[in-house]
Amino acid sequence: MLLGELLSGCVQGPGRSIPLDGLISETIGRSGVIVSQEPWGTERPPLFQARWNDVTPGTLLRLVSPETGRMALVQVVASAPHPTVERAVWDRLGTNQGLRVDRIEGQIGFVEIYPLDFHGQPTASGELRNLQSLIAGHRYLPFGSIVRVRALRSGRTVLVRVNDRAGFRGEAILLSPAAAERLGIEGGEPVRLEFLTTLPTGAAH
Repeated sequence: MLLGELLSGCVQGPGRSIPLDGLISETIGRSGVIVSQEPWGTERPPLFQARWNDVTPGTLLRLVSPETGRMALVQVVASAPHPTVERAVWDRLGTNQGLRVDRIEGQIGFVEIYPLDFHGQPTASGELRNLQSLIAGHRYLPFGSIVRVRALRSGRTVLVRVNDRAGFRGEAILLSPAAAERLGIEGGEPVRLEFLTTLPTGAAH
């Protein structure tokens, strides 16, 4: 299947779809949320924080208001008896009632590769960039997140650790040359990202 078809918003299965932003999601219900007045950290939009019942911490959710047409991406940081979000989410959505809740499972898009002269330069996380390791930049995934990257043409996969920001020129992920070599791909090729909340047993990064 061509990448353009994957990004067309077609339904992939019950409750699953790929919208124009390339995010692969499954609708898991509708919910009102409690709005907390306390500050929860320094990470700013597009990634907010939430506490949720029956959702594994580390999971990404997309909250959509049918009333206002607005959406917000949140990361579940802890469990709670009732869905609770930071005040900035209410500011973004304009409401805390009747929200559609989508669990984000991954993303489909194009990959780009770091130029070799970026080696040793500081990343957005403050870590020095080691292009011989399996690292990546992503627009909003928290630093330290593990992502399984699959090359759509060959099916080859690699696990990378997010330690930088990227995606501002339209790429889904920015890979180190070492990660791209594992996949056997060049910049501009289509990939599928699977967002992992934990590193699989025995996996290296």
